[in-house]
Amino acid sequence: MTEIDPARLEELAALLRERVGLHVRPDGLPGLRLALQARLEEAGAAAPDAASYLRLLGAPGGDEELRRLLPLVTVGKTGFFRDERQFEALAALLPGLLERPRRGGPPAALWSAGCATGEEPYSIAIAAAEAGARPGELELLATDLNPEAVAAAAGGRFDERRTRGLPLPLRERHLEPDGAGWRVGAPLRQLVTAIRTHNLAAAGYPLPAGGGWDVIFCRNVIIYFDTATTRRVLAQLLAALRPGGYLFLGYSESLFRLFDGFDLTEVAGAFLYRKPEGPARATVPERPTVPVPSSPPEVHRLPRAGPA
Repeated sequence: MTEIDPARLEELAALLRERVGLHVRPDGLPGLRLALQARLEEAGAAAPDAASYLRLLGAPGGDEELRRLLPLVTVGKTGFFRDERQFEALAALLPGLLERPRRGGPPAALWSAGCATGEEPYSIAIAAAEAGARPGELELLATDLNPEAVAAAAGGRFDERRTRGLPLPLRERHLEPDGAGWRVGAPLRQLVTAIRTHNLAAAGYPLPAGGGWDVIFCRNVIIYFDTATTRRVLAQLLAALRPGGYLFLGYSESLFRLFDGFDLTEVAGAFLYRKPEGPARATVPERPTVPVPSSPPEVHRLPRAGPA
């Protein structure tokens, strides 16, 4: 196995941070070393050592090699209806969101930003279908940094193990048997507008036809960013939401003392971040010049919506 100079490993971590916003923490360096060794073995004479591999990444054709490296350093742990309480909150929001297109307004707009291999956006689509969504009433975008994960999500095929989190009645209604696994059915695919790559650390976010997203799922993604990148990403997510729109984060991700642009809101027992409907307020600066409050933010509790 190729020996790798720790300095070259630090250079690779810095390159990933600069190019895609990925923050490799010290405890992630052993995994990065394994990923680099795997790519060196594959590259062969084109990159016989870490220094030449770094030059390859910086060359005009380096983006292609970066796409091969990313699946080895990003972990897309996911599952159908992962974090059930959050999907109960989504089910509470959907009747009100779907009422708008039925009154002649723009479609309900939802974005799975960090969709991994597709379980999350298809879970969102299933929740929308169960709420009665019809084609044209929903704009659902799924994106991920990892191109291999995006390709898997677009394929829409899952083995038996990966569908365990999906209740059997829902699986039988929305998925079709496919050999030893299951494939997303055509009616459900019609509710997913697009699945494509997107780098959340880059400037410029996709927007729906109505001008802003009603709901953005960005769960277990910002944990990969450093503080400055996280604040920039959160500011862009805030700008991409429609006033009153909701941001779903992972349970281990908190904005306390990090970003002050959202209201912390409870919906059907789940804590979500909601974009204020009034004028935008200043967010926590990267280098605070005033004391940071020591008490947690106030939680706004919304009643669970009934059926439309």
